Amino acid sequence: CESILKEMASFYLARVLTLLIEMVLMWFFVTLLKLNTELFKKSDDLLALNKQREKENEQLKLKTEELMKELSELREKICVEAENESQEALLNVDMPEDKEYGAEVIGKIVLKSAMHCTSLSSLEQNNATKELVNLILGRTEIAKAQILKIVSEDLPFETKKILIDTEQSEAEDYFMSVLAQKD
Repeated sequence: CESILKEMASFYLARVLTLLIEMVLMWFFVTLLKLNTELFKKSDDLLALNKQREKENEQLKLKTEELMKELSELREKICVEAENESQEALLNVDMPEDKEYGAEVIGKIVLKSAMHCTSLSSLEQNNATKELVNLILGRTEIAKAQILKIVSEDLPFETKKILIDTEQSEAEDYFMSVLAQKD
């Protein structure tokens, strides 16, 4: 009888341990299920937040494009006004024909240089962009010096005009080659 009681006690003890293990496993699975549910809820929240950020980014992109367009239009308007004012100022000054032509070409070169530098400055500010701006400004100074030298020389006006036009063309070609480097 004693051995039967021991076997029954062992059986009940094993059954109780099995039930305890099952309870621990059930608690573990319920906890995992809760965590999984919370994780999916947070994932849905993050997806909604991401969509909201994408909409905001799209709105900012559109706003930036509008502002860049306005900046470009304003820059163009300023350049046209400056060119008109410089032409009016040239008309009001009595200068020899060669000096007047040289001053007009210098004004055009400076305006183009300013436009190109402004467009480069609107890009990402880094050393490469600054170097491109410096190249354009340097070439502008060289063109101005060359034109002033040509105007000072004792040559017929037509020869001076050809040399000045050549200098202007070379400066503009240089500007284009520098701008090609921004890409």
